[in-house]
Amino acid sequence: MGVNSFNGILPKSLGNLSASIEIFSADNCDIKGIIPNEIGNMSNLIVLRIEDNELTGTIPGKLGQLRKLQKLRLDVNKLEGSVPVNICNLVNLYLLDLGNNQLSQQLPTCFGILTSLLEIYSDYNSLTSTIPSTLWNNKEIQILSLAHNLLNGSLAPEIGNIKSIRGLYLSGNKFSVDIPSIIGQLQNLENLTLSNNRLQGTIPGNLISLKILDLSKSKLDGVIPKSIEKQLQNLENLTLSNNRLQGTIPQSFGNLILLDLSKNKLDGVIPKSIEKLEYLEYFNVSFNELIGEIPNGWPFKKFTSDFFIGNRELCGASQFKIKSCTGNTTRLSSNTEFLK
Repeated sequence: MGVNSFNGILPKSLGNLSASIEIFSADNCDIKGIIPNEIGNMSNLIVLRIEDNELTGTIPGKLGQLRKLQKLRLDVNKLEGSVPVNICNLVNLYLLDLGNNQLSQQLPTCFGILTSLLEIYSDYNSLTSTIPSTLWNNKEIQILSLAHNLLNGSLAPEIGNIKSIRGLYLSGNKFSVDIPSIIGQLQNLENLTLSNNRLQGTIPGNLISLKILDLSKSKLDGVIPKSIEKQLQNLENLTLSNNRLQGTIPQSFGNLILLDLSKNKLDGVIPKSIEKLEYLEYFNVSFNELIGEIPNGWPFKKFTSDFFIGNRELCGASQFKIKSCTGNTTRLSSNTEFLK
């Protein structure tokens, strides 16, 4: 029944369909009210989708009776309260999506026993406390998205247990302390998003499958490793803006499509080797302490002045709205003064 204009409430009589219904889908409608407990009587349900509606109230604990359920989507509603512990009775569940609601309190500690659970989405809620350490016992999880909540504390070393994980999305929380180095052992990780936290430390390396790395709006310091291309061989998007990174920009980044180094304390020149990034669509080094000439080869011809403002003394083409590199101006190394 999904993607229609149905409105009103979910009737309690749905529970009478227990003998026949395996898939119930009423997503993307205009359904209001609460989720009736009687849905828990639909014992043959394999898929339950009621996402993108106007549902309110709490998640009924009776959903834990749906022992055959494999996919549960309640995202994009106005559900509140805590995630019921009875969810952990769904031993066949492989996808759980509770994102974009008003859920609060801590995630159930029993999530670690759901060994069939491959994907967990509970982003854009108000979940508090830390991520239960038991969650890292589920070594089969492939996607964990808890971004934009009120989670705090540190990322436990047990995070290294989930070797199969491909996507880890924890941005917009209150995590602190250092990024655990053991993250570098997650060889299947393709997307690591930890932005807008209070994380410190250095950039994790040796993530050979990583394509997207977002560590912006954190408290990272130190330098960008010169060997970053070798450590992150498949990286396409790198966002390190709004940190405390120092030193020079590495000569090589592989085959990046996006590179954002803005609002740090980087010095030296912009390496001319960046011109070799033929797929680069976005390059931002604004508000650093860079000097020297902005390269003028491809792909710099499509960038605007906004990507370079707020540096110590750059020169380049007129499109960047800065002074031209005239006369005997030379490209200088990172530890020399810019000369005219």
